[in-house]
Amino acid sequence: MRGAAALLIYHMHLGFYLPVLRVLMSWGYLGVDFFFILSGFVLTHVYRDWFQPGFRPNSFRNFFWARFGRVYPLHFFYCTLYILFTGLLLAQWPISRYLHEIFVMNALPRWPGLDPVSWSIGSECGAYVFAPFLIHWLTAKKPIRIVAAILLSAAGLYWDVFLRHGDPSLNIYTIARCLPEFTLGICCYELCNRWRPGTRLAVFLSSSSVLAFIASLAFVPIKAWRDLACVLSFCIFIPSVIHLRGPFVQGFNRLFGYLGEISYSIYLVHPVVLLAFTNQFAPMVKRSTLPNPAATALIYSLTTLLVISAAALSYRFIELPTRTFFKRFGRRPMRHSIPAQPIPAAIVITSPGKDSASNG
Repeated sequence: MRGAAALLIYHMHLGFYLPVLRVLMSWGYLGVDFFFILSGFVLTHVYRDWFQPGFRPNSFRNFFWARFGRVYPLHFFYCTLYILFTGLLLAQWPISRYLHEIFVMNALPRWPGLDPVSWSIGSECGAYVFAPFLIHWLTAKKPIRIVAAILLSAAGLYWDVFLRHGDPSLNIYTIARCLPEFTLGICCYELCNRWRPGTRLAVFLSSSSVLAFIASLAFVPIKAWRDLACVLSFCIFIPSVIHLRGPFVQGFNRLFGYLGEISYSIYLVHPVVLLAFTNQFAPMVKRSTLPNPAATALIYSLTTLLVISAAALSYRFIELPTRTFFKRFGRRPMRHSIPAQPIPAAIVITSPGKDSASNG
């Protein structure tokens, strides 16, 4: 799903150069909202035991260290590269905006950035500040908290879309868009963890959410309501689809599994490719003798190939090494000390399973 969402955002940005995609993929920014919800869902799965039943020693330090190593190094590399290409190709060198983007402050309304995707990294880092407290508060055994968080998140999105801007849309570069959706992802995980639907119900819910998403795009005329309906469909789709099993799911994983692994690289590399490659290559193709459909297909094929190849290389030589480096020097929080209790002879103790948590 991460690979599909990353490609969705890439196709939307490629539409700035190809008019056909500009019409078909104008709604592609919703892939960012999908990422925000999925991020809250996955991080709750990975770090839930770090903050439950209470905050363990070093849990905050290790959490922020792990997230910094996962997100920042690749962001720093591609953000710097994007600004360099901007300065070389467009004869601009906005040092202040460069600093805003490097220090992930571009999610704040007064400091917009140049890189079209780095604002979301700043919003994601802003959500990380609240993540330990949200996970601790929402994963306690009090369902009323989940209900309250869902209502507050919905109210926050409504305020951000309808009351704060003259042109209602979720296409707003701000943490006010990220934090409610991140919170909804945490709530989705908790609902999924407490209530596990069977396979048939999971198929029904996931299929219904996909149909609701398509229907929202096709039949809801007001953009803001359409966006909010799509976010609601994501909140149903993500927790239900993880319960699906069978050949279709296995085939989907084989097809998109590697794209999911390199999805973060795809997300960060494609603006650099579009700026450095397509912005220069597209005019030359349009001036050639190729018919318009052939020129469009050529631009699309070459750009997509370059994006996937560059993402695979950066995943292999930048993302994986830096992630391994930060994991090597980070540790899981120490468990709370539990007074030793005598073990009844009738109980057979088995060795604990291998920890399967990762950095997401």
